[in-house]
Amino acid sequence: MINGDTFIPHFPYNRIQDIVEQLRIDHAEGASPLLAYLFLVKNPPHHPQGDFYLTQPHVFSDDQLSSNPLGQTKYTFSGAGIYHKSLFSNLELNQKVALAPILKHAMGQILVEGELLTCSWHDVGTPDRLLALNQFS
Repeated sequence: MINGDTFIPHFPYNRIQDIVEQLRIDHAEGASPLLAYLFLVKNPPHHPQGDFYLTQPHVFSDDQLSSNPLGQTKYTFSGAGIYHKSLFSNLELNQKVALAPILKHAMGQILVEGELLTCSWHDVGTPDRLLALNQFS
């Protein structure tokens, strides 16, 4: 899923199938199943405090997201992520909820992984930011 207010022209779509396949295998084999895989970006000027920390993992694990490790840099959630349906299993139908608390809860259980995107990313969630991107391109 990619938020509609982002522009990521060189998103690594070619990696999605491999990530989804690994998530499927982990769930089928009963391994510690991930509930989400997030793509983070360096903090833009309009969001310098970031959202999540990308921590260095143990030897046997991939990069894991955390909500507050000591001495780490926070990055901004790009709006792109892969989610297992069970991440949302406790939600009521037709109820509006924020995604961040759901992700933070899963992070507390070490059920979220992710990576830092190195491609260009633009938040176009305001008229000013969309105008700036259109003038740039």
